[in-house]
Amino acid sequence: MKRLHLLFVTFLIAAGGLSWLVAAAPVRGSPKAERVTAPSQEASRLLREPDYLSEVARVFLHQKMQRHGKEMEQLIRAVILLRYPLVDENATAIASEPILARPIAGGEDDLNAALPERFFVLQGELRARARALANAARARDDSQLGQVFGQMTESSVECHSVHTRKPNNP
Repeated sequence: MKRLHLLFVTFLIAAGGLSWLVAAAPVRGSPKAERVTAPSQEASRLLREPDYLSEVARVFLHQKMQRHGKEMEQLIRAVILLRYPLVDENATAIASEPILARPIAGGEDDLNAALPERFFVLQGELRARARALANAARARDDSQLGQVFGQMTESSVECHSVHTRKPNNP
């Protein structure tokens, strides 16, 4: 009985989330159907500020992460609703976003020098996975779409973890 109750509650939660996605999704043919948008809650403000970075670096990264967060919100909804053209568009936009270059010799005071090496590796992974996601959307390959989106999400979570912690600090 307890297991049945847990399954029912899980079903209600999942149905509620799905109903929000469907209700918030634009109807095909309507002017809003051209681009799926999600309510932005400034997700980048929800992340812990990296206290090892200067104020200027934090402001710069915050602006970059706000854009990235909006793109990811749109991408999540497009993937879940299987809106292939929008997945392609949003994934391509993420893959094309300007990246932070690795530090160069003599630039010890640059923002890039303050970020851990793993940040740059994950930035490259995210870009490659976003391209693969766009390709899966163009091919309308749902299995690949789900798999690559999962990998892309893994890169994002790890990148947020690396970005918010002091380098060499677990």
